[in-house]
Amino acid sequence: MKKSLTKGLTNTKNMSNMPQGMSGMSHGMSNMPHGTSGMPHGMSGMSVISSIIAIIILLIIIAIVITINALALQWIYKLEQTNCKCSEDFKRDFMKYYIWIYFANIIFIFVSFISAALYVILIGKKSSSIILSILTGIYNIIKFIFPILSIINVIFSIMYIYNLKQIDCKCSEDIRREVYYIWNIISAAILGLNILFIIIMFVSILFMARK
Repeated sequence: MKKSLTKGLTNTKNMSNMPQGMSGMSHGMSNMPHGTSGMPHGMSGMSVISSIIAIIILLIIIAIVITINALALQWIYKLEQTNCKCSEDFKRDFMKYYIWIYFANIIFIFVSFISAALYVILIGKKSSSIILSILTGIYNIIKFIFPILSIINVIFSIMYIYNLKQIDCKCSEDIRREVYYIWNIISAAILGLNILFIIIMFVSILFMARK
């Protein structure tokens, strides 16, 4: 009996020591949030940095495109002012008007964005809902029409400048012509890749639907 009692007492002592170990574990577990809480802040910081980098890259691309189109417009006006006969073509006029439409489109988007933001801040969201819906409607129309004009301009620009090279139109020779020619070839390649991607996706969807 004494031996069994002593064994029971020793067992209860060992059991009483277990919460200290468990409390140590819980204390260690309680310290984990301090280490893991830094992860969301780091991730949010990385997302902010990546967003800033993306905006900077986008602004650089927009600046390059605006510069190329501005140089092309200068070149077209130079052809008109110098009365370059071999460069006369309806495609030249289309390119000129397209570039002006391109600039007007950029100005419209920029002014609409600033105006909508100021309208919401100064007047309020409820009062500005009509203005925002009107601007959104106009933007959707432009978003539908402008890509079609862009595709036509790419085709016309490549055909026009290629023809100038073929007929050896000396008065049209200019570095701005070459830059615009290369730019439109790159644009045509990107457009072709996009169309190819859409065709592949469409064919794959049809193939998956037949299974």
